[in-house]
Amino acid sequence: MLRDRSFIAGFVATVALVVPVAWHELDATIEKDGKKLRPLEQSVVIDGAKVTLDVDRSLVTTGDTVHATLRAFGAAKQVKVDLTLYQSNNYAGERVERPQVPIDHETITLEAAPEGGKPFVTALRLGKQQRVAGRTDTFRIFVAAHGHHATKDDGGTYDLTADDGSAAAVSIRGWSGNSLAMTVKPEGKPVAGEPFTVVVKVRNTTGRRLPERPIVMLGTALDDSGSIVSGDDFDIEPSDEQPVGPTPTDDGKVTVAHFLVTPKHAVTSVTFVVEATAYPGDIGPNLGGAIDIKTIALGEAEVARR
Repeated sequence: MLRDRSFIAGFVATVALVVPVAWHELDATIEKDGKKLRPLEQSVVIDGAKVTLDVDRSLVTTGDTVHATLRAFGAAKQVKVDLTLYQSNNYAGERVERPQVPIDHETITLEAAPEGGKPFVTALRLGKQQRVAGRTDTFRIFVAAHGHHATKDDGGTYDLTADDGSAAAVSIRGWSGNSLAMTVKPEGKPVAGEPFTVVVKVRNTTGRRLPERPIVMLGTALDDSGSIVSGDDFDIEPSDEQPVGPTPTDDGKVTVAHFLVTPKHAVTSVTFVVEATAYPGDIGPNLGGAIDIKTIALGEAEVARR
């Protein structure tokens, strides 16, 4: 699903990294830093009131719970809405995406107010924990007027884009766990407002020889389809030469990708989402993968250069 060749990093030999003292590196986990990677708030006008939908994360381990917050803005009155949660299994490398199916539904009555009524928070469990690592699930939360249902196209897929303004929809990506080992570290001394390099190391821990080396992607956000993108605060580009042709990767072998990160604004930290995918070299499910979230604090220039 995320095989965007325009954003593919090449690989070079493994390098040794020295951790500087001017900055600190926080643990990388989807559970810990997931709330730093959240979808944009969405809204829809229902019965003259603006209803907002805010979800606390956009990447989860499948089977975990997210919290969705709804709030109504407008003249004082009650606004009745339907919230539906859909799931589809997108096992990257397959020919087609599996149809979305509803797995949860709630009818909610909101109290609207000119400055915003009382927020309504609901906990939504995103499917069941997957037994096989390296699998992706897509979840979509769809909020519309009570009685308004998403329609199916000819292929049986629900239209949840809400392009017609009749609903607010948020996409969340679920991950079943890593089957490749991956580490993410900055190179040198990252300084606020200055470019720096991020090094991603991927070890083949699948127990098999991969026909192609894993493809690595680094960004700061997920788009509506769950693809990794760079956000508004950074430019991110692979800084390795892309290897020509597929290179088999033996079990236990480590490959490395470098990314040049250029801040557009003076920020003191950055949260990355990183993905490594082992493609089969032909049609079929991917052979391995890893996804993680990493937050790196950036030191002040005068402190980092002492």
